[in-house]
Amino acid sequence: MTDAADARAKIEDIIDTFVRLTEDAEAHRLEEWKMSIIIQCAWRRKLVDFRIKKWNRAALDIQRVYRGHVARMSFWMKQVEATIQKRMSFINAKATLIQKIYRGFYCRKYVHSFYDRKHFIAAALDAGRGMKRNVQEYNLGMREKEQDATIKIVRSCIRSFWLTNHHLISTKSRNGLFYSPYIAVLKGLNDVEDRIVETRKEEERIKAKSEATQKAPMTRKPNRGRRRRRRDGSVTWAVDVTSFVTTEGPYGPTAYERRRTEEKAARLLDVGQQSFRNVVRSRWKPSDVLVNGCTMRMQSEWRRKEILRALEHRKKSTMYLRVAPRPFFISPPKQRRFTCGPVPPLGS
Repeated sequence: MTDAADARAKIEDIIDTFVRLTEDAEAHRLEEWKMSIIIQCAWRRKLVDFRIKKWNRAALDIQRVYRGHVARMSFWMKQVEATIQKRMSFINAKATLIQKIYRGFYCRKYVHSFYDRKHFIAAALDAGRGMKRNVQEYNLGMREKEQDATIKIVRSCIRSFWLTNHHLISTKSRNGLFYSPYIAVLKGLNDVEDRIVETRKEEERIKAKSEATQKAPMTRKPNRGRRRRRRDGSVTWAVDVTSFVTTEGPYGPTAYERRRTEEKAARLLDVGQQSFRNVVRSRWKPSDVLVNGCTMRMQSEWRRKEILRALEHRKKSTMYLRVAPRPFFISPPKQRRFTCGPVPPLGS
């Protein structure tokens, strides 16, 4: 019996303890619920933090790997571009060199051919020499005609003088027949014999002077100009009547002038001595017409018309040869395509 009572007492104690604990649990259930919610929140937050950190580490790894890949691809592309640029620079430099060599060849052979220009200038000089020879022959013929006409006129004058003044009825000389009517006015001697002797002496003096001038060295003397030489030559004209029948004038050139003219003509006609380095092609400019003058607006009406007429004449002959003050050089136009088509003629 004792054992049963003890067991019942234990059971009751257990039930009482369970009921008490249950009551205590029910009393603190809300707190426990709240505390469990707080614990769950803290744990879930911890799990979320872990997951976010893991995702951040994964995102960093992905970004690092992708950035490395992008950097490697960018470096490779830049390296390819640099290689292409170097190749293009090399090809362009070689192409420029080839173009420069070909342009030089084309200009030397077709545009500014030295031999064609030399042949053209030689032909022009030959034509000039032929023209000069024809002009000289024409001048010589005209001079001979003028001399013949002068001789005829002088002879006719002398014949008419003697026919009108000579006494045909007698050959006896009379005093005053050969005397000029100006003797009474000028109060001077005009004897025919005196004039013949004086003329002969003057001719001998001029002949000796000309021989001395030809033997002396051909140099210009100070303070001796062209007027003085012509004044000295006027003595010859006063004595020799036929000296004014020349193409140079009534006085004629001196020995020094003739020698200088011959030397200049010899230098100009000598083609072998010409360098042809200063003969270039040039285009007309308005400044070629307005030389040492005012502007177009400040010119008079007549001058403006003359300038416009000169400009129109220059436009018709756009390209012309001129002698440049600097050495000859060739500058072909840039970005010009040369072909192997027909060669344009020289001067076109």
